[in-house]
Amino acid sequence: MMPKTTRHSLKLLTKSVLNKLENRKFIEINPATRNELQEEFCKYLSRSIITDEDLTERVRAEVSNHAQDISDKNLTETSAFQSRKNALKAQLGENELHGFFFQQPLRSVAMSVSKYLLDSSLVDEVYESDDAILKLVLDTLQNFDENKIS
Repeated sequence: MMPKTTRHSLKLLTKSVLNKLENRKFIEINPATRNELQEEFCKYLSRSIITDEDLTERVRAEVSNHAQDISDKNLTETSAFQSRKNALKAQLGENELHGFFFQQPLRSVAMSVSKYLLDSSLVDEVYESDDAILKLVLDTLQNFDENKIS
């Protein structure tokens, strides 16, 4: 069964990526701007990664926008909701990992994340190569387990 992910799950993933990079001395973050970086990074990631919570909200909005069509077809909102959510999950399913739905292949997301961090003015110093950072980001995304953190 796929884990149910929330925006909090995405925040934990964000924090995990940053902590691993910093703990291994790949990057240096000013403690005064750490929270700002985490928030900005999470917003950035949310454009590439959809949580189950986001998916549910998207489906609710679609179903409520088509409420008249649903009643005309004698469907219940619940069945329309489940049907649409399952269709979206199937559409996004090949890029699903740990309950997160990636909008692009995992490697593309990891490359985008690496570039974001290398270019961010909130990251004080970068001590490792682009390839080393990419590998650690990719590894963190692939092996993230919210249950081991929370």
